[in-house]
Amino acid sequence: MIPRSVGAPTARGRRLRLVVSLLVLTAAVLPAVAQATFTAPVFLSVDKKDSFEPKVALDPSGRAITAWDQYDGVALRVQARFRAAAGALSTTQTLSAAGLDAFDPQVAINGANGNSFIVWTQFDGTHPTDPKCCDRIMARTRALNGTLGPVLTLSAAGQDAEEAQVAIDKNGNAIVVWERFDGTKFIVQSRTVSASGTLGTVQALSGTGQTAFSPQVAFDGSNNAHIVWTRFDGSTTTCCDRIQARTRLSSGSLTAVQTLSDATKDADQPQIGVPTNGKAVIVWQRYDGTSATPHCCNRIQARTRTASGSLGTVQTLSVGTQNAFSPAVGINGAGAAIVAWERYDGSQPTIPCCERIQSRPISASGTLGATQTLSLAGFDAFGAQAGIDTNGNSVISWSRNDGTNFRVQARTRASGGTLGAVQTLSAAGADAYNNKLAVNPSGKALAVWEFYGTNTRIQLSAGP
Repeated sequence: MIPRSVGAPTARGRRLRLVVSLLVLTAAVLPAVAQATFTAPVFLSVDKKDSFEPKVALDPSGRAITAWDQYDGVALRVQARFRAAAGALSTTQTLSAAGLDAFDPQVAINGANGNSFIVWTQFDGTHPTDPKCCDRIMARTRALNGTLGPVLTLSAAGQDAEEAQVAIDKNGNAIVVWERFDGTKFIVQSRTVSASGTLGTVQALSGTGQTAFSPQVAFDGSNNAHIVWTRFDGSTTTCCDRIQARTRLSSGSLTAVQTLSDATKDADQPQIGVPTNGKAVIVWQRYDGTSATPHCCNRIQARTRTASGSLGTVQTLSVGTQNAFSPAVGINGAGAAIVAWERYDGSQPTIPCCERIQSRPISASGTLGATQTLSLAGFDAFGAQAGIDTNGNSVISWSRNDGTNFRVQARTRASGGTLGAVQTLSAAGADAYNNKLAVNPSGKALAVWEFYGTNTRIQLSAGP
């Protein structure tokens, strides 16, 4: 068993990583329908060394950056690999220093010049016995020609920081958000890094006194950064976590904090999509209070919010009677969005089956389309990812059990609602988990995931 941080304290939200020896990968042939749209998977990380937590970003021209963490026998190291628009892969580059665990990478790519920005969390080794210290947020740039910038430390010393997210604006300036322990509670912070590498000051986004966590961030076309997170409102010992939002304007000033989800019931797992005009679509899951039984009822909800803070009404996307979890949202430049999630279908209440992947479109004007169930019945599916192109065509991916192993699958949805066939992207004979998806404005997609063969390796498939 390899822990996420070997010899390091266990920070909040960190888990042990179980490395399981599975069947040796054989030459498996993908179904014809998958080969017609998505390429056969390729390995990004090397063999004999376990790799985890892939992330991918794709620019409008089709250039991409993928990052992951790999165990080198002593510690976890962050690595990255560039993919040209035509599909050629660069050599693998190791971004983090040796000897100290680095994990949870996040990536962004500048569509104007192909430069990439990678952030991660790294233990700084200062307090090996203190569970609150010290993971730090780190960052590094990669130029299109492969030149790496210096390693930047974004969060302050003395307390844990984790759960970083990154976005990059049209001028190549980045913003990174994370949660950091302030000595009493976790708060959400941010910091900018200019295209030339100049660091801005750290800004506290959430209020003090109650824990805030799970930040997400995206830029609009005016270079305003929209940030959402979950924060406990202090109402009781068990309730309520609320979804909050704030905008960092291009000038650097912050708008007021707004609470988006209703009181009395917990809401968490926020995700955000932001179009060019800044009218963000924010989604989350929220308990509706209808039943205490194990299969009811978390619901998926959504709300729009402009850069100036004008809020739309809360819309409930999933139906009641069964739990819905883990929303994902994709949005195009005009503001059309696709939301995907996993939902229990009620078919077999005594065994862990069946979670199904569902999706629902939201038009640029806010009109909800019909809910569609994308994954097949009979076995669990989870880990929905979603993207949408300029024409409103979507790609949704997930992992699903085939009766023996979990496989990464994907499905297209045309703007009018027509669904493509389910495509299985990962090969048979081994589990594939933790899939991530990126879709660019022209509809090109990249899916990456962890493939559990003799070692855990990162794979990539391109389409559709």
